[in-house]
Amino acid sequence: MPTHAHLNYAQRQAYRRDVLNIPSPLDAWLLSNARSPRIAFLKVYLMLDDVEAEYVTCLVEMEHDIIAGVEAYRLYIVAKPSPRSVHSPERLVSPRAMLDFHPGGKDDISAPVWTQWTSPTSLFQQPIATFPSLFARMATWPLNLTQRNLSARMIQWAQIFMLTHWSPPRELSGRQRTPAPTSSGQSVSL
Repeated sequence: MPTHAHLNYAQRQAYRRDVLNIPSPLDAWLLSNARSPRIAFLKVYLMLDDVEAEYVTCLVEMEHDIIAGVEAYRLYIVAKPSPRSVHSPERLVSPRAMLDFHPGGKDDISAPVWTQWTSPTSLFQQPIATFPSLFARMATWPLNLTQRNLSARMIQWAQIFMLTHWSPPRELSGRQRTPAPTSSGQSVSL
C-alpha cells in the first residue's frame, strides 16, 4: 500500500474507515444531531408530554489552536435546560466537557470529521430523559477525568435531571388499568 501522502481519495477513505475507524461513533452522533437538531419529531416516539420542557440545548464548540507551530483541535460541549424546564435554566448550565481532542491538522489522515466543520459551533437539542446519563458517561472519559473536579461536577449536573425528570410510564391503550383478581378473590392493582 502506498504511504498516506500518496493514497488516492478512495484508498484514503478506505484506510480512514477500516483502519482508523473514522467516522467514529462521536462523529456519527454529531452528524445525526446536525441533521435533526430539534427533538420535536420525537414527541410521539418517546411519548413526551411537553416537548418544549423536556429537552436540553447542547452547544458544541470546536477550538483550533497553534501552539509553538503545532496544531491542535478541541471539541467541547455545554448543555442547558429548555426555558420551560422545571429547573432554572440560567443556574443549570452544565460544566463545559471535552468531547474530543485531535493533535494535528484537519487534513491529517487521522483527523476526525468534526475538524472539517465550516462553522466552529453546532447547536442541537437532546431529550432530557436520556442526555443526562450520556453526560454522566462522558464524565468518565479520560479527557474529562484529567481536569480537576470536572468529572464530579458533570455527574452532579446529570444527577439533578436524572432524579427529577423521571415519571411513571403512560398507558399505551388509553384505558384505565383494572385490578387483577388474586387467588383469594381480592383485587390487586398492577
